[in-house]
Amino acid sequence: PVGKPPVAADLIFLDRVNFSTVSQAVISCLNTNNINFNDVWAFVTDSASYMKKAYNTILHGLFPNASHVTCLAHLLQLVLEVFPDKFEELNRMCALVKRVFCQSPKRRLELRAFMMQQGLSPLMPVFAVQTRWGSWIKAVQYLEENIDILQGFIPTLPPTSKAVRDLGVLLEGNGKLLKVQASFIVEHSTDILATLTKLEETSTPTAASIFSQLEDLSMLFDYGRTADAEDWRPKTREQLKELNEDERYTCSELFKQAMAECSTKLQAVIERHPCTELFKVLPIFDPAKVSGLKPDIKEYVQVVPALRNVSTEEWHRYIRMDKSDAGE
Repeated sequence: PVGKPPVAADLIFLDRVNFSTVSQAVISCLNTNNINFNDVWAFVTDSASYMKKAYNTILHGLFPNASHVTCLAHLLQLVLEVFPDKFEELNRMCALVKRVFCQSPKRRLELRAFMMQQGLSPLMPVFAVQTRWGSWIKAVQYLEENIDILQGFIPTLPPTSKAVRDLGVLLEGNGKLLKVQASFIVEHSTDILATLTKLEETSTPTAASIFSQLEDLSMLFDYGRTADAEDWRPKTREQLKELNEDERYTCSELFKQAMAECSTKLQAVIERHPCTELFKVLPIFDPAKVSGLKPDIKEYVQVVPALRNVSTEEWHRYIRMDKSDAGE
């Protein structure tokens, strides 16, 4: 129920991960907790092929009332993975910053002292963690805000480490371009990160509004396919002006390619997700949105079969439709 925390029924570590071991773990968990297989309503997983096979070949036959639902938050994270794939140099800089600072408390202390000497708040680097959704974007945000500091600090380090040397060369040669790219990613991933955060919350119902959010994201990415330099968000626009014409064109083309790939991936998520049709009609249960509902209740019965029990007259009252408008 909404407002109540989920319960972890079991925690199982698998020596081998495949459709068979996953199925066995699920069945074992249900049996241990005396849960009737008929009471299982959904098998919610990531989009791994072995999860799909576990449901299609074994669990589907055991859980007659269940559906396999791919975690929407995980699918949106897959959309975000377009950015590190497209922005290779920026992704390389994230990796180098992690190598330089993550395992070196001494360098972090030196960076802290350097920033304090500049009269700045000593914020330490943020590192991308593969298992933490959105962490790569947060690492890029740190670099976007502090790349000028790093350009001044890295040359003060002894060049004994290859990672330090490589990072210094990268910052010296491409610092301005990398900052523009980082600004673009931070500004244009804000909406999808906000949606991802909402989906991760357990106490806030999101199903009734998620489809409209997905449509908004789809429009944003689709618009980016053909955007010009002046069409990007404010900070990106301003920083593009500091580049020469060739650099500006190269960046804009890269931005459009990234947005196009995000659009394609997101559209695939929307089209293939098993709950898309349900997400489309769930707003009918929000009284604040009844003004846009169709007068014929049959339009919604296929997705929500229980609406067959609602009379036309009751439906018209619900959507505040006058008898004269209904032709009665």
